[in-house]
Amino acid sequence: PSIFLGAPEADTALAVLPGHALLMEGRGAEAIRLSSIGSAGAVIVSLIMAIPMAFFFWKIYGMINAYIGWILVLIVVLMIATENGEYVEGQGSLVHLKFKFYAILLFFISGFLGIFAFD
Repeated sequence: PSIFLGAPEADTALAVLPGHALLMEGRGAEAIRLSSIGSAGAVIVSLIMAIPMAFFFWKIYGMINAYIGWILVLIVVLMIATENGEYVEGQGSLVHLKFKFYAILLFFISGFLGIFAFD
């Protein structure tokens, strides 16, 4: 439905999602059909993979249970370290660190929210 409801203007047709691009070509119904087939396929694959993945995670959980905290810290550090900032001419050489700072700030704010909500 968003393919028809969020139809872009003609001048922005090059920068839209594939479904909107098909709509702009007059093939909106085909876009809906393809989206439905893709969604149904994803449900089928998810159902097929659910049981094998459950066994896999059940087996591996015992090995990594003692290290879950460190694994989560490593993931957070990697996410913050790979946060990319934009270089804007004339704003100094440290402007790219602004987005890393925002990521760290958001991490701590969400942590405090979790402490207050669940404590």
